Amino acid sequence: MKYYYLPIIFLAIWGSAQAQVEVFNDDFESGMDNWVVDGYWGITDEYAYEGAFSLTDSPFDPTYIAGEVQTVTMASGLDLSAALDANVTFYALIDLEEGFDYMYLDASPNGGTDWINIAIFNGEDMLDEWMFFDFALGAVVGSDDVKLRFRFVPDFFVEFDGMYIDNFVITSFETDASPPLIIHDPLPLYEGALGANTLTATLLDASGISSTELWYSADGGSFSSVSGTAAGGDEYTYTVPALSPGTWVDYYFTATDD
Repeated sequence: MKYYYLPIIFLAIWGSAQAQVEVFNDDFESGMDNWVVDGYWGITDEYAYEGAFSLTDSPFDPTYIAGEVQTVTMASGLDLSAALDANVTFYALIDLEEGFDYMYLDASPNGGTDWINIAIFNGEDMLDEWMFFDFALGAVVGSDDVKLRFRFVPDFFVEFDGMYIDNFVITSFETDASPPLIIHDPLPLYEGALGANTLTATLLDASGISSTELWYSADGGSFSSVSGTAAGGDEYTYTVPALSPGTWVDYYFTATDD
């Protein structure tokens, strides 16, 4: 059996009645004091959503450096131990070689020791209009040393202009409004085995998990579900029953918090 992983996009509706606190704000008008750079990140006056400056991966050249992974990380961690939810918002322009050069937004609950991927960016020639992004950070609330970083991973060949970021804001909330974060590594080479196949996912949410399912489809048929089983900590396992050799399986996960 061959297994194909389908990512899930969640929509979180933020209630206007929530008590909220802005815990981090950088418009990049005062330089790079809030960030630690590994690579060529810096501020530029080439583009700005507001003011005169924005953050970019290639401030000194029209194109970024091929094949070089580079990061820009918050210099100081945030204490979100009392928060039940949080989000990060910012504006961006994107010009990254489509299908080859990727920007990642990662979050760490422990000051940079471990990282969780929050979002992935890719696409060419999107420099005409600033795009607004809003991502839930429920996976790292409850921690007292939260950091975010942008991680740029280009290939070794074609270079484009890069990504520009402005008005970067992190807000904490007293209500858990965002959905669980689901982290899953597909089977190696997406290939299953004869008999039942057990898959694993990590589910992160401030208020815990009340239920979770894996939905699977065999050879394009209708989807069926199997319930997840808590395996300790934030790990859950899901067992797909035995199917005929050569079956193509599409699957995705759902989870509901408490």
